[in-house]
Amino acid sequence: YPIEERQSNIPFGFWYSLQEAILTLDQPQESRARNALKPIYARLTQALLRKATLPSCPDEAGDADERELLRCYRQDAADTMTYCYNVLGDDLLILLGQRLSSPQIDNQTWTDIESTLHAFQALCDCIGTQETQYIPAIIDLILSHIPYLNYPREVLATACASIGAYAEWIGEYPDPWLERSLQLVTLGLTQGSVASTPASLALKDLCRECAPHLAPLAPTILDTISRMLPTVPSGAGEGLRLMFSAGKLMNSLSSTDEQLRYLDSTIGPCVVRLRELLQSQ
Repeated sequence: YPIEERQSNIPFGFWYSLQEAILTLDQPQESRARNALKPIYARLTQALLRKATLPSCPDEAGDADERELLRCYRQDAADTMTYCYNVLGDDLLILLGQRLSSPQIDNQTWTDIESTLHAFQALCDCIGTQETQYIPAIIDLILSHIPYLNYPREVLATACASIGAYAEWIGEYPDPWLERSLQLVTLGLTQGSVASTPASLALKDLCRECAPHLAPLAPTILDTISRMLPTVPSGAGEGLRLMFSAGKLMNSLSSTDEQLRYLDSTIGPCVVRLRELLQSQ
């Protein structure tokens, strides 16, 4: 989709209506209906993971209109994945974890890894912060078991987006997840525009949700932000997000001297650039 076919988006509304209908049933009919539909929604999950994969190379991406159609399709597939979770529950998390931990992962299947990360990201609003059985295992796989530098940057980009989506969960369980999450996001910031945009979004989310726990990690992240700011295009949203994160991180520092030092290293380049822009007018 949408290069070879444009029909598979038609049933999305049906899958929503079907799982909604289940929720209107009284017990024990609801449980019976849910159990009867679990195999169907499990197959639907596999189909969505396959159909929502990115093109494996630029030649397969199509023109601008087709790329936009695929973007919308992936969003619809992500929404439908939440309906699958409403039926499958933890079984869906188990499936995603199995896909990420598969020993068969190699350079030929980076699109499968990315689509699995994309699906996990989609489930963030369905899963409360009280879930501690499967989310830690999946986040551990994301942070430690995927060789991002061996794959196209899209994999790292979606991993950063996934971590940002679970920032509230990480804020509830900062040890050991916050430091490791920030390490991944920092990697994303340094790997070009494809990954740096979702990485800056994830950093903003982590700094907002995990503010009480940032102090020990702030200097390292602030150093990275200071290096990245001069490379951000003028007026880009990425720069605003980095400045927001820098402000949160500086607030966590214990001494005024430290705050002033990092204030100079972050605001200083912006002042220099502003002066250069004014002089060029």
